[in-house]
Amino acid sequence: MKKYFFTSFIVMLITINSFAQSKQFFDRLGEKTTESNAYFYQKQSTGDQYKSYYYSNDQLFFEGRIISLGNSIEDQKYAGKCKWYYKNGELKSVVNYNESGIKDGESIEYYESGKVWKKITYKEGKIKNNRFKEFEEDGRFANVFRDEFNNNLSDWAVYSTEKSEAAIQNGKFVVSSKDVRGTSRFLSFTNSNSYSFEFTLLPTDNSNKFKRGMVFGFKDWDNYSYFLIKENSVYIGSVFEGLNGFNIEGMYDVNVSSEGENHLKVISVGGTDVFSVNGKIVYKTDKKKLLGSNFGFVVSGKGTIEVDDVTYKELESNGGETSDEDLDVKATGSGLLISSNGYVLTNEHVVKDANGLMVEIHIGGTKKSYNAKVVQKDEANDLAILKIDDDKFNSVGEIKYSLVSKTQDVGTSVYTLGYPLALSGLGNEVKFVDGKISSKTGYENSLNSYQTSVPVQPGNSGGPLFNSKGELVGVVNAKISGADNVSYVIKINYIKPLIEVLPETLKFPSVSKVSNLSMEEQVKLLKESVVLIKVK
Repeated sequence: MKKYFFTSFIVMLITINSFAQSKQFFDRLGEKTTESNAYFYQKQSTGDQYKSYYYSNDQLFFEGRIISLGNSIEDQKYAGKCKWYYKNGELKSVVNYNESGIKDGESIEYYESGKVWKKITYKEGKIKNNRFKEFEEDGRFANVFRDEFNNNLSDWAVYSTEKSEAAIQNGKFVVSSKDVRGTSRFLSFTNSNSYSFEFTLLPTDNSNKFKRGMVFGFKDWDNYSYFLIKENSVYIGSVFEGLNGFNIEGMYDVNVSSEGENHLKVISVGGTDVFSVNGKIVYKTDKKKLLGSNFGFVVSGKGTIEVDDVTYKELESNGGETSDEDLDVKATGSGLLISSNGYVLTNEHVVKDANGLMVEIHIGGTKKSYNAKVVQKDEANDLAILKIDDDKFNSVGEIKYSLVSKTQDVGTSVYTLGYPLALSGLGNEVKFVDGKISSKTGYENSLNSYQTSVPVQPGNSGGPLFNSKGELVGVVNAKISGADNVSYVIKINYIKPLIEVLPETLKFPSVSKVSNLSMEEQVKLLKESVVLIKVK
């Protein structure tokens, strides 16, 4: 019996050792193959720890955890921190995975020289905030926006009207025009001297029967550039002050597919603009100055396009490198300091589902960021009050505005200060826009709101609305997408009760301290009370 047990134990050890030392061979494409065709081989170390080596020189190719093996590299599931190497021994990439085998955390790709190529942060398999950094070997970098349409963190205008609709469906951005005049969807980016913009148009029913493609440098419909295709033809040009300047009008090009996918790309570097379809250059021209900051897609007639995987690269950054702090930000909004000790008024929808909050204050040309927390909220009226909760914070200056004492009449001049699209191209400087009160009731005749003609953008939410005396009239909370200059503001009468239930009494001037100042001077003083809210 003992002899039999001993023999079985030896056989088991040999089997385990043999399994641990067995090699799996893969070809250059990462497919499992025979030893004679091997580019690298994979060996189990201990448990789910594996190492792979280049077949030609036995240099390390990979090390890390593999929790599910497969017949190809793509089929395998990894966990924890995994590393890949070049043949010269330099790191090729470092990728972090969660226990489900999904990318989660920072991933870094390297040049063969050992210098950083890309830094991408993933959250549950998705590129965080749809943005990352790409570096040249000399240290220059590009801020890269990439949308794979697995969420709408980019805030595309997904809505439906009688004339058009847009939606994110199954990893695609679907834009439909129900009118022969067509439709479009845009995002705003920082104007850069050098940039590239690209995306793939997927075939849809009759999509080759109308012009479709990109509009870029868009300011308004009198000032923009375009790159369109139709059937096997290309259309390239620009409109300046309403005058159309054709570069190419319906030029046949064999690279354009009338039935399949088409990848459109424009690159602007040096003094040249280059246009390509499906990886082939179709046209070059002298560099055109961008007239606006909007880039997007256009459908020129009645029909539907499907867009896949759009990328915008700011090849020469004007705004500087995105901070590591901002890479964790999933949304932004505006807020108003309502006390010198750090209470901030904003919208409830701005801070809803936040994992963390930062408040960025700009005073006297100095920018400071602090941690904050929600201390009161009123979901019914879309209001919230934050409190700066940070050891670094002391106080800010006195409050200079007052609270308006009566309902404002239709036609009253008003303005807002805020941070629209702060991390999507417009920058983190306070923006001023003005207009009139259009109605004493809000959306669907809501009594808690005004309707105004103030043109707001995503990110203006939570910002203050002042009248010409520098009195706080309310808080911006919504706009109607697709409608020009229609916005809604929560009235001050619904804000006061929320302030009154705070654990301490807040005092405001009985008369605005800026009431006798010019508009320019009012803005200069009041903008220091307006904060950028970063939601993590």
